Amino acid sequence: MDDQPRGEPLDVLLDRLRGLRVEGIGRGGPHTGITHNEVTRAILARGASVVPRLVQRLDQSGFDEAVYIVFLLRELHANSAASAVRALQSRLGTLSVGRDLTLRMQIEYFLRDAPSW
Repeated sequence: MDDQPRGEPLDVLLDRLRGLRVEGIGRGGPHTGITHNEVTRAILARGASVVPRLVQRLDQSGFDEAVYIVFLLRELHANSAASAVRALQSRLGTLSVGRDLTLRMQIEYFLRDAPSW
């Protein structure tokens, strides 16, 4: 019996995640509101098993991918990723040059909520 979830392989989904762009309207501030899309829903459906792969990609990700990774880690209640998210926070100045506060806000939301998981 196959334990793999149906659909695209995780590597393909993660590659698609890298290609997503942060677009949309702000929600009460100078940042973009992030919502689920086809890719994030498919990754989230894999459950907690994807957390190590998401964390692994975080230190190599650009702005857009990092936004979605932190968003997914928060949705997955991945408190084990807190140190990686804090490390990302230390790179905010470099990653966010010329961008809005979306990544900063995703990091803040994650770090605010993580202790309650």
